[in-house]
Amino acid sequence: MMKWLTSLFTRTHLSDNKTGNIKNQVGLNAYHVANDLFHNKKVRNKSVLDYYDLAIDQGIKQAYGDRAFCLQVLGYHYDALSDFTIALELNLFDTNLYFGRATSKKSIGDLEGAIEDLKTAISLAKIPNKENDELNKRASELGWKSVRTLYEMELLNDEQELEFNKKNQDISERLKNIKEIKRRISS
Repeated sequence: MMKWLTSLFTRTHLSDNKTGNIKNQVGLNAYHVANDLFHNKKVRNKSVLDYYDLAIDQGIKQAYGDRAFCLQVLGYHYDALSDFTIALELNLFDTNLYFGRATSKKSIGDLEGAIEDLKTAISLAKIPNKENDELNKRASELGWKSVRTLYEMELLNDEQELEFNKKNQDISERLKNIKEIKRRISS
């Protein structure tokens, strides 16, 4: 499947590429297709992951964050954690990546790690910048005062859950074993 995607993009953009950097063009095209499917058309399946995989294989590093959210939506939280961590290495100040990583950490039972990431997201959300302005706008559209208030509510929920789990370890262990977390098999 990946060879087919690569050949499709290479054939499509071979003549427009004046710099000779076909690999980068293939990756950028795959990244744009993946983002259009995932963010605009709300497609949530393996074919979107294939486009993100191709983009990353072709050197498009900004695709890690988007693939992380896609993996997360599909339930591949361990893989999402790996991608969130790589994306954060590339952009330490992206509050939404910390929030996404916190969500996946919580899904695998790492509430302490989730709380740590949420606290970082809250601290960074206080910094006035273009990215936070955009996140605040989206949070407002969802009924939140700001993205920071969304993160703070999630932090409060996670802290309460952690406290409950500490007080009720026997119940907490049984609940933890109920849910099976999927792991994506590398191709």
